[in-house]
Amino acid sequence: MLTTIVSKAQENLVLNPGFEDVNLDNLLCTIYPLGPEFENAVNYWSYPNWGTSDIYHTSLSPSCITHPLSTNTIVLSSHLPHTGNSMAGFIMSIPDVTYREYLQGTLSASLEIGSVYEVQFYVLKSASTAMSINNFGIKFLDAPMLQNSSELIDIVPDVNYSGTPVTESENWQLLSFEFTPTENNLNRFVLGNFFTNENSQISYLFIPGVMTNNYAYYFIDDVSVRFLRHTDSADFEQIGPFCEGEDFELPTTSVNGISGSWSPAINTTQTTTYTFTPDEVIYLPVQMTVEITPKTIPVFDSFMPLCFNDQNFVLPTISLNGISGNWSPSFDSEKTTTYIFTPFEGQCATQQSVEVVVWDDFDFNFMYFCESGQLYLEVVDNPSFISNASIFEWKVNGTKINENNRMLNLSSFINTSNHQLAVEVTVTNENGCHKKKNIEIAADNFCMIPKGISPNGDGLNDFLSLEHFNVENLAIYNRYGEIVYEKRDYTNEWNGQSKNGKRLPTATYYYHITTKKGERFTGWIYLLQEVN
Repeated sequence: MLTTIVSKAQENLVLNPGFEDVNLDNLLCTIYPLGPEFENAVNYWSYPNWGTSDIYHTSLSPSCITHPLSTNTIVLSSHLPHTGNSMAGFIMSIPDVTYREYLQGTLSASLEIGSVYEVQFYVLKSASTAMSINNFGIKFLDAPMLQNSSELIDIVPDVNYSGTPVTESENWQLLSFEFTPTENNLNRFVLGNFFTNENSQISYLFIPGVMTNNYAYYFIDDVSVRFLRHTDSADFEQIGPFCEGEDFELPTTSVNGISGSWSPAINTTQTTTYTFTPDEVIYLPVQMTVEITPKTIPVFDSFMPLCFNDQNFVLPTISLNGISGNWSPSFDSEKTTTYIFTPFEGQCATQQSVEVVVWDDFDFNFMYFCESGQLYLEVVDNPSFISNASIFEWKVNGTKINENNRMLNLSSFINTSNHQLAVEVTVTNENGCHKKKNIEIAADNFCMIPKGISPNGDGLNDFLSLEHFNVENLAIYNRYGEIVYEKRDYTNEWNGQSKNGKRLPTATYYYHITTKKGERFTGWIYLLQEVN
């Protein structure tokens, strides 16, 4: 298809464009006086008025006026045709008169409305004429014309050279135009000067002995009318806009069936103007600008660091600038994590990453100790650090206590409970994170070391109870100063046994207690063993 179109675009529609198709026997040796002589000499050309154009041919004798290199005393031509053996010549203008000569040609096919044609011909001024002129024009017709006079043909040409006068008499000058028909059936044309001298640019140059003719005479050769292209252009539906990075394709065939290719290569990152070049050169290129919308970056408020295992925090599913999506991975309330927000489809937005900081967990333990006969409960690290900026809130048996340091004197609450103290403490660390713990404490024998024990299983004084003392080490001695029992981190494990687990005899024993607070307690304790 491409080859066919190119061939059509190169085809010259002018029949006998270089005046080479002649009847040799009918060629005249002199200028042509009448229309029939001219039409009998050259095929497909005629006169449109009574002006008499001429045919020059190299087959004639050089003594003929109509030989291109004539030696006749009446010399109009001293130059060979542009191509081939033949050329035409005519008078374009004579001072003070409206006499005109024209050439009327024939096309092999009618011109098509909506098509663009290239119209060309070569001109050369006769070296023997002093007058130069512009206004070389062509008028296309749907039938042969004949004006019954040799006057100027008063019609507006379809194409016309209106530049400076053509003065070149040595080298052929190409005149070239584009013409788009607006009428049907145009298959003839008239070539010549359609303007009066007053409406033409004219120049004179007299050279005595050379320029003997005071008029404008020009030679014409190689007239062509070629199909160039259609005025129709490829029609496309506008595509886009597209989101940045979104793939798209440019159609290679237009809505009206014109195929071709696009340049430059598709760019999915920015708005670009693309040029469509049809495969068939008869169609004009077209352009399309494809808009690329930059991706919106989802915006979120900064997330404050979270306390460990904060169950109230939720990652927002809609950004501040209205982008909806979801997060991955799932929210982890126990460690600092970077989360990726992925917008839902249909939104031109990028992914966004956000780090949610989770403070490390902290923990604490309780420690009892007795001091000056008073029982204290202290919050101690385990092992995470509780800073001096931490805040402590205490409750005893459900009642809030006006105490905010890490130690609480429990002795003052002995009379508030019959048997147990329910203690609750909430610690708020320097990051504002809270942790709450509870402990049940027997409300009797605070900071009292028993005077004796009777491990008989009746539930009364069956063992040495020191659980409130926060004992670092307990040592039991017999009356000979020998250690018979010893235990670190003691609470209530001694019920009268020796180091090797044997039952000690009834006797008075000496104890030595060291607390984790560094206090030391010594004294005597009576062990009563029942006889089996």
